[in-house]
Amino acid sequence: MTTTPPPLRRHKAQGLFRLTVPIALALAVPPCAHAYPARSGIIDGPKAWTQYRGGPTHNAVFANPHPTSTTTAPSFPVGGSIASNPVIVHGRLYIGNITGRTKGSITAFTVATGKRFWQTKTPNQVMSDIVYANGILYAGYGNKYFDARDVRGTGHSGVLALSARTGAIIWNFPTAGEVMPTPVIDNGMIYVATGDGHFDALDARSGLLDWHLRLPEWDSMSSPALDGNRIYVGADNSLVAINLAHRSIAWMFMDYGSFTDIPPAVGPDSAGKTRIVITAVKSAGQLTREERATYHITNQPRFQFIYGFNTMGILLWKNLLGGGPQQTGDTSGTPTIADGKAFVGSPYTMSVYAYSLKSGRKLWQNHLGTGVKGAPAILNHKVYVADIHGDIHILNETTGATEKTIPLAATSISPDGPVIINNHLFAAGRNGTIYTVKIDGAK
Repeated sequence: MTTTPPPLRRHKAQGLFRLTVPIALALAVPPCAHAYPARSGIIDGPKAWTQYRGGPTHNAVFANPHPTSTTTAPSFPVGGSIASNPVIVHGRLYIGNITGRTKGSITAFTVATGKRFWQTKTPNQVMSDIVYANGILYAGYGNKYFDARDVRGTGHSGVLALSARTGAIIWNFPTAGEVMPTPVIDNGMIYVATGDGHFDALDARSGLLDWHLRLPEWDSMSSPALDGNRIYVGADNSLVAINLAHRSIAWMFMDYGSFTDIPPAVGPDSAGKTRIVITAVKSAGQLTREERATYHITNQPRFQFIYGFNTMGILLWKNLLGGGPQQTGDTSGTPTIADGKAFVGSPYTMSVYAYSLKSGRKLWQNHLGTGVKGAPAILNHKVYVADIHGDIHILNETTGATEKTIPLAATSISPDGPVIINNHLFAAGRNGTIYTVKIDGAK
């Protein structure tokens, strides 16, 4: 299907001249020339971080071919509360936080020392990843509260561009609803989904709106996943595929379960065919007669399902993870794709799962007895998951058996999963601290 964009009603970018050097000069830096040259004692990380968890599969694992060092600080004191993934690029760690109902900030650290490089206050909470390209950072801001029935986000909402070197704001694009999902950078454009049900395409240099689409409903924390010329995003009860070349909605899948909190994962199955995986949560009253007949339905208030699609929007398979009590706060269960499989944790069933991406067959389930909300990371046939109580669990990729559990000092892990750079795992605590764990045998 195609969608005709509604009349433009969005705001123009603000603050275009706050940076002390011309914006054209700042954005003209070629991809391999950065403000932070590799130095001894620095974990390099990738040269760019252009979408949620670094790519559409959500497997936030990166290894430099010739890292300058494998040293890192044991922790990074951010402050406030963290609800996003730490982003490590070119020896710096970037993270947003929540410091009040309508307050937040973005902080940059030197990875090797843990020293704060700069901190910039933001117009509202920052729950998106801080994405990076060519020396510029981009972040969404806003909060989860409703100021109207179909508009999520109170106070100021929008997208910021900042200098990675200084933290100075280059431009600010206000939106009517929150931008808690992580933006996507691609070919000089910034793509965002909003709490007032829009998909906006902004010029990365100026922050001005180029084009936009109306989504079926508002987006909460479903960060868009870019694969080729398609972006996939959850909008309330719908999964939406957007064709960037045609600037239109390619297809929509609707089900009475909340897709709006879950970033869809996109990647190849065992036959090399691209698949889209997402989870959704239904109340007992939303279950269909077919679902009750097909799945083992227990006496629970909430039920979490996992869905597998092809790129044409055809539902290939669907499975019930299980049921459990209503969750407070984030209702995530974000999947990761690796090695032809989909890996996902559930805060409802307190388990971690692996599914065949091709057939949808459940390969294993590990009942940890504690909730997992964030996306797993998969490296060297190990599955790394962070639970809501602050522990890192290392599972065998083939069997799902727990091989090791590493307790962190955090009282709770953010609703996002671990990030692995070279041989170090980074996990963000709700208590405002990012923790580092060295992984044995990782390269």
